[in-house]
Amino acid sequence: MTPRMRQTLDFIENYHRSYRMMPTITEIADALSMPTSRAHTHNIVSRLVAEGYLLRIPGRKRNLAFPGPDLDRVPTDALRAELSRREVRHG
Repeated sequence: MTPRMRQTLDFIENYHRSYRMMPTITEIADALSMPTSRAHTHNIVSRLVAEGYLLRIPGRKRNLAFPGPDLDRVPTDALRAELSRREVRHG
């Protein structure tokens, strides 16, 4: 991973943590002051997708997602119940 890719992925992760949604290409480009702006940013994000760090969801403006389960959508009580169940079985 190049330093610019790491910087971009870090920004996306921090943005998502702060706003509970993914940034747009324009927001990423503006925040990181990318040279040639959106086109360059789009290329970096495309490389992150190709290498499996991000996913694209077609048909959405904020079309980026992280691979793996989206635990933000699982109720907290359900997560706690599952963790308790696993502790009892493995503990």
